[in-house]
Amino acid sequence: MNESTLQQKLNSLTSFTKINPATVEKFGEILRQANDWELFRVNPLSFAEKYQLDTTETIDLFIYGAKIGLFDFAWNLICPGCGGIEYSYHTVNELHADKFHCTLCQMDNSSDLDELVEVAFTLNPTVKKLNINPFENRQSYTRYFRSTNMQYSAHYQNLLNDSIKLFRPVNAGQTIEFTYELVVDQNGYSLGSLTLHQMVEIHLTSDPPTDQRVSLDALPVGFSQQKITLAPGKVTFQIKNLCSGTLDIMFNHADMAGFGEAWKESPPKLGPMFTGKMLLNNQSFRNLFRVQNLNDDLKLNVRSLTVLFTDLKGSTDLYDTTGDAFAYNLILAHFKILADAVRQNSGAIIKTMGDAIMATFSTPQEGARAAIEMMNGMKGLNEQLKVDGHELGLKVGLHEGAALAVNADERLDYFGQTVNVSARVQGLAKAEEIWLTDPVYQAHGVADIFQQDGYHDDRQSVLLKGVSEAATVYRMHR
Repeated sequence: MNESTLQQKLNSLTSFTKINPATVEKFGEILRQANDWELFRVNPLSFAEKYQLDTTETIDLFIYGAKIGLFDFAWNLICPGCGGIEYSYHTVNELHADKFHCTLCQMDNSSDLDELVEVAFTLNPTVKKLNINPFENRQSYTRYFRSTNMQYSAHYQNLLNDSIKLFRPVNAGQTIEFTYELVVDQNGYSLGSLTLHQMVEIHLTSDPPTDQRVSLDALPVGFSQQKITLAPGKVTFQIKNLCSGTLDIMFNHADMAGFGEAWKESPPKLGPMFTGKMLLNNQSFRNLFRVQNLNDDLKLNVRSLTVLFTDLKGSTDLYDTTGDAFAYNLILAHFKILADAVRQNSGAIIKTMGDAIMATFSTPQEGARAAIEMMNGMKGLNEQLKVDGHELGLKVGLHEGAALAVNADERLDYFGQTVNVSARVQGLAKAEEIWLTDPVYQAHGVADIFQQDGYHDDRQSVLLKGVSEAATVYRMHR
């Protein structure tokens, strides 16, 4: 550990007003005591749980840390079938728009930002150069190429481990040989490399068993053959690495029927993972990484996004009766109330429009809590205003659904019908009302959140502009 560099980075963290210096001190001690693997691809949510830190503050520590060069972060695409990290990217521009292909499972997976894109943080090499060698042994290989965020049953995990019959690292220019006896059964054979993102399919004929020999070149663009047809029996594989770096070579004999049964009995569970959607909906990230040279045609799918719109009643009259300076300061105070509510509930303000905002959250529950906190904050502000005979009325609308993350004037924005519906629902609200669409209201626990804060609901069916069918909405009011 480069102690002087680490201390310099920690001192820089304390300069951010959102960061507690005492937390930074504890954070530094944790980093000093952690081993290399613990400093590699860190999940902020698991980190906060393990060390009993506040989750929101911990996420900020890693995001601010990335900004000052304490950490690097990557967007990792995870296959739900094997938990493999198929691709690891350093910019959002590199993410696939629709899907990615898993080398080991030979299946396509959705690349939406909700569940299969994890964001992980690694200590920057200027602070400490981590001794991580994925090709050192089988354990390191598995640890490097497989995410810890996919949790499988013991039976499924054993099938995964047993399916890889051979693992060999091959240095640049090196040739390896190994022999394996192929038998005709219900299981499939394949040979490949996770580094090359390619598997060679092996098909068996019904010919009598015989000894055979196969030669393959591993090239930067993949293997010299993509499919091999062989008879049963002993086969000697000769593989030459013509790439500039070390490659992994693995030989697989997978019990596909067994995988299917184990999946049905106990499907894999997704652990607490810091996802790409969470990062894009984080206010600190949006503030610190405003311009990332985004591709003009950037389009990323989000399967479930909660969108919140606000509007303010009485602001125009306020300018007329109090003057520009006084009214402007009150509008700024209102914006601070909204921003604090959004931030405290893991959301982000995407844009402001006059005295209104558009904010997004990863879950309906976060959006609901933020809306209530906005109303509570505005109630306190209005108590001060009423002394002089003034009042501002906040109106809020919430909707949840799919959206597209796009580049709008070099900033990440969201586009789609979910955004449109949220804005339309907000337009139904009167002062001090929060209107919800059915997907938000029906989300687990949302109705309870409002009820516990003294809200009542009126269910209505309305026609929204641009929506062909009537929508079920709920007017939440005290």
